[in-house]
Amino acid sequence: MFTKNKPVVQSASIGAENTYTSALQLDTGDAASILAIVPAAFTGTLRLERSFDEVNYYPLTYVNGTKITWAVAAAAADTVVNTSFIAEEKCFIRLGCATGAYTSGTATARIGRS
Repeated sequence: MFTKNKPVVQSASIGAENTYTSALQLDTGDAASILAIVPAAFTGTLRLERSFDEVNYYPLTYVNGTKITWAVAAAAADTVVNTSFIAEEKCFIRLGCATGAYTSGTATARIGRS
């Protein structure tokens, strides 16, 4: 199931609901960089999701249970989301817009294994 020959970078244009990057495979202790370039015209909520079977994805949360999301409303300037994630165990992650979380515009999302 887990092989290091899978891509080390996944990217996607997020311009509709239920649109995500392809899954990025991580082993225990792997670090991933998360980058989203969100143009001023984009309105929606980007979220980071994790799966242990590459089928069922769930929003990642902080320790207090709050979902890890970035809500972006149309603004005067572009927004950049730049963060990282370290896998506590083998998993797959993806970044995108869930159903009901998109309004307009197109964001560029990129996740990569460090």
